[in-house]
Amino acid sequence: MGCYSISQLQALPNRLDNCSRMTSFTCQSLAVDWGYTYFALQAGGACWAGNDLAAAQQHGPSADCSTSCKADLSQTCGGPNDNALYAT
Repeated sequence: MGCYSISQLQALPNRLDNCSRMTSFTCQSLAVDWGYTYFALQAGGACWAGNDLAAAQQHGPSADCSTSCKADLSQTCGGPNDNALYAT
Protein backbone atom coordinates (compact mmCIF):
# COMPACT_ATOMS: atom_id res chain seq x y z
CA MET A 1 0.00 0.00 0.00
CA GLY A 2 2.98 2.25 0.48
CA CYS A 3 5.29 3.99 2.90
CA TYR A 4 3.79 6.30 5.52
CA SER A 5 5.25 8.53 8.20
CA ILE A 6 4.36 7.76 11.80
CA SER A 7 5.39 11.18 13.15
CA GLN A 8 5.92 10.99 16.93
CA LEU A 9 3.24 8.36 17.50
CA GLN A 10 2.75 4.97 15.94
CA ALA A 11 -0.15 5.15 13.46
CA LEU A 12 -1.24 1.55 13.99
CA PRO A 13 -2.11 0.83 17.63
CA ASN A 14 -1.16 -2.81 18.09
CA ARG A 15 2.43 -3.93 18.32
CA LEU A 16 2.52 -7.61 17.43
CA ASP A 17 6.25 -8.31 17.66
CA ASN A 18 9.72 -6.85 17.27
CA CYS A 19 12.26 -9.54 16.65
CA SER A 20 15.17 -10.60 14.54
CA ARG A 21 13.03 -13.09 12.57
CA MET A 22 10.55 -10.52 11.22
CA THR A 23 9.71 -10.36 7.51
CA SER A 24 6.62 -9.07 5.71
CA PHE A 25 5.27 -12.64 5.57
CA THR A 26 5.79 -13.17 9.32
CA CYS A 27 4.10 -9.88 10.18
CA GLN A 28 1.21 -10.62 7.82
CA SER A 29 0.71 -14.03 9.42
CA LEU A 30 0.56 -12.46 12.88
CA ALA A 31 -1.91 -9.81 11.71
CA VAL A 32 -4.17 -12.39 10.09
CA ASP A 33 -4.05 -14.58 13.21
CA TRP A 34 -5.16 -11.61 15.34
CA GLY A 35 -7.86 -10.55 12.86
CA TYR A 36 -6.38 -7.23 11.72
CA THR A 37 -7.03 -5.70 8.31
CA TYR A 38 -3.73 -3.79 7.98
CA PHE A 39 -0.18 -4.39 9.11
CA ALA A 40 3.03 -2.46 8.89
CA LEU A 41 6.73 -3.00 9.35
CA GLN A 42 8.94 -0.37 10.94
CA ALA A 43 12.65 0.01 11.68
CA GLY A 44 13.73 -3.37 10.33
CA GLY A 45 11.62 -5.62 12.51
CA ALA A 46 8.75 -4.03 14.42
CA CYS A 47 5.37 -5.40 13.36
CA TRP A 48 2.28 -3.26 13.97
CA ALA A 49 -1.36 -3.83 13.04
CA GLY A 50 -4.82 -2.30 13.12
CA ASN A 51 -8.09 -1.91 11.29
CA ASP A 52 -8.21 1.84 10.62
CA LEU A 53 -6.69 2.73 7.24
CA ALA A 54 -7.20 6.47 7.75
CA ALA A 55 -5.24 6.33 11.01
CA ALA A 56 -2.45 4.34 9.35
CA GLN A 57 -2.11 7.01 6.64
CA GLN A 58 -2.83 10.10 8.79
CA HIS A 59 0.72 11.51 8.79
CA GLY A 60 1.07 11.30 5.02
CA PRO A 61 3.31 9.42 2.62
CA SER A 62 7.04 9.03 3.09
CA ALA A 63 9.94 7.89 0.95
CA ASP A 64 12.02 6.46 3.80
CA CYS A 65 11.00 2.80 4.01
CA SER A 66 14.38 1.43 3.01
CA THR A 67 15.54 -0.28 6.22
CA SER A 68 16.36 -3.93 5.55
CA CYS A 69 14.47 -6.59 7.45
CA LYS A 70 16.61 -8.17 10.16
CA ALA A 71 15.58 -11.66 9.08
CA ASP A 72 15.95 -11.15 5.32
CA LEU A 73 18.23 -8.38 4.11
CA SER A 74 16.71 -8.61 0.62
CA GLN A 75 13.38 -7.29 2.00
CA THR A 76 12.67 -3.84 3.36
CA CYS A 77 10.88 -3.38 6.68
CA GLY A 78 9.91 0.27 6.88
CA GLY A 79 12.14 3.02 8.20
CA PRO A 80 13.13 4.52 11.56
CA ASN A 81 9.98 6.68 11.67
CA ASP A 82 8.05 5.21 8.78
CA ASN A 83 5.72 2.26 8.23
CA ALA A 84 5.74 0.01 5.20
CA LEU A 85 1.97 -0.49 5.13
CA TYR A 86 0.15 -3.56 3.75
CA ALA A 87 -3.35 -4.99 3.69
CA THR A 88 -3.74 -8.54 4.97
